Amino acid sequence: MTKKILILIYLNFCLSPFKPDAQSPTEFPIKTIAQLQDTINNILTTEHQSAIMLAVVTKDTILFSNGFGIANIDTKQKATSQTLFPMASITKPFTALAIMRLVRQGKLSLDADLSKIAPEIAFTNKWEKSNPVKIIHLLEHSSGFDDLRFNTFWNNDLNLTEPQAIDKCKTSTHCRWRPGEREAYSNIGYNILGYLIEKVSGLKYEDYLKKKSYCLLE
Repeated sequence: MTKKILILIYLNFCLSPFKPDAQSPTEFPIKTIAQLQDTINNILTTEHQSAIMLAVVTKDTILFSNGFGIANIDTKQKATSQTLFPMASITKPFTALAIMRLVRQGKLSLDADLSKIAPEIAFTNKWEKSNPVKIIHLLEHSSGFDDLRFNTFWNNDLNLTEPQAIDKCKTSTHCRWRPGEREAYSNIGYNILGYLIEKVSGLKYEDYLKKKSYCLLE
């Protein structure tokens, strides 16, 4: 169960920027590297993207790696396999991975109520008795929480604890519908998951990822 959820989370992050096509999901017409490159170049055009980085791997082997398009529009620098890009929300897949690791270790449950495991996190849910916010809802962006407002990202008070910082986002931690009923992107949900990683593991978020996740990439 947890393995399937983790795979779905990963695919969601990988595929979310692109529109689904009408082709049957059971078909995979790309058979050669040339076809793959043509497909990526078509995506650049149809999705109006300046650059795409792609790597095809199996176990510990890189089968293909390359950059497509223009990495720097001003200088017309082409994207290559060595080009570095800033990636928004890149920590979300690692956060999901860390949560699933804690679940597999029996330290956390996907069905755990947020109000019970972290009562210090303030949120409002008028359906809490019948439809409580659960960890799985935070992972799936189905808690009903709103997304963060732009000015929230400019809060430079570094002395706030995570619960205090979340408390400042009260407009975002209000369930707009029954948790699990529908999906809507929520940054605050993953902020809360980051805090739960710290609370359950006893380590700072970045330390836990460094010790338990990043080392797997080296």
